[in-house]
Amino acid sequence: MERYQLPVRKFINNHLYSDTLKLALQKSPFPDIPMRELLLQIEGKRKAKEKIPSFFQTDDIVYPLSVSMEQCSSEQTSLYKASLCGGNQLVDLTGGFGVDTWMFSKKFDNVVYCEKDENLVNIARHNFSVLQAQNIDIQQGDGIDFLKQQQQSFDWIYIDPSRRDQHNRKMQALSDCMPNVVENLDVLFRYGNRIMLKTSPMLDIDKAISELKQVEAIHIVAVKNEVREVLYVLHHTIFNGEKQNFSPLKMFAVNILPDATQSFSFSKDELHEAKVAFSTPLAFLYEPNAAVMKSGAFNLVSARFNIFKLHRNSHLYTSDSYVADFPGRVFKIKETLAYKPVKDLSQANVSVRNFPDTPDEVRKKLKLRDGGDVFLFCTTLVNEKPTMIRCERLSQKNTDDTDGTDFHR
Repeated sequence: MERYQLPVRKFINNHLYSDTLKLALQKSPFPDIPMRELLLQIEGKRKAKEKIPSFFQTDDIVYPLSVSMEQCSSEQTSLYKASLCGGNQLVDLTGGFGVDTWMFSKKFDNVVYCEKDENLVNIARHNFSVLQAQNIDIQQGDGIDFLKQQQQSFDWIYIDPSRRDQHNRKMQALSDCMPNVVENLDVLFRYGNRIMLKTSPMLDIDKAISELKQVEAIHIVAVKNEVREVLYVLHHTIFNGEKQNFSPLKMFAVNILPDATQSFSFSKDELHEAKVAFSTPLAFLYEPNAAVMKSGAFNLVSARFNIFKLHRNSHLYTSDSYVADFPGRVFKIKETLAYKPVKDLSQANVSVRNFPDTPDEVRKKLKLRDGGDVFLFCTTLVNEKPTMIRCERLSQKNTDDTDGTDFHR
């Protein structure tokens, strides 16, 4: 990493917004650093501006291959993970680029970073030094093998299994990821009081619960209304020969926004006990955020906030009075319309839920341009009739800054 001296860093910063296709045709100004390597650093820093702003703002950070940048946690999700734990020692068994490890190092006295890839290890060692993270012990090699050689236990074990196979194809089943957490649960519980497992949002939550057992909490984490990861916190019933308290499984649906965080929590038992009520559209329309949708707490949303569902399968809600702390977007209903062209409507943000047509088909049929101040929800009501609900958006405070158009479910 010493090869990236001041002139190299200046070149990267000066060309951060240059046309990389044109740069690729030029000769590198540094004899020992090929242009493709410079382009890798430029592209990595570009991605870091949005994904890991603290890295972007630190001049001497070195970036890995694009696939590692794609798979690493964002700074926002890493900060959230670190907020869930703390203590003396944590081991990160799948260190990768090291964003999570670095964030954990702020909450623990000592953190161990394990990684098999030598290049990633060298990059992480350099970056941890630049970031002045002096309480991180770097171990090159397989994290599970590292655990088996230990004579000590850890307060927390963090693991983010690789979800790509040798052909770079995405793997969805937990048992297909590397390392195989299900097969190594006994090893993990032998050395850790609590285990935090990061998985893909595509993983079936109920199946993961049955495979992992002893799941204490599940955190569904969205950023700007896009689910980025699902975290499973496992708590062993017996650790170091002592029986641990084990509370009922708790779920957290979290949506991290630029100026606020929406959070909706509940026990798994509440999902089965919640009673839902239905109504035709009233004064307000509520659309749960993506994390709540992933949680499956559709009936509970109705019961918890005393609002009505429009249809069993629509997952849109309504009420006469405004609910200020709803975890999602809230709209003022202007009118309910039949599904046909409207004379005074030529532009709208179209969302569809439990509806026969896609947003593009709706716009084509109604001759609508996309955008504007009108929000048009196309859905099916309890009478099973396709219906349009014309709305206006309420205050942007505590809501995501995306308009949610083209949502098709």
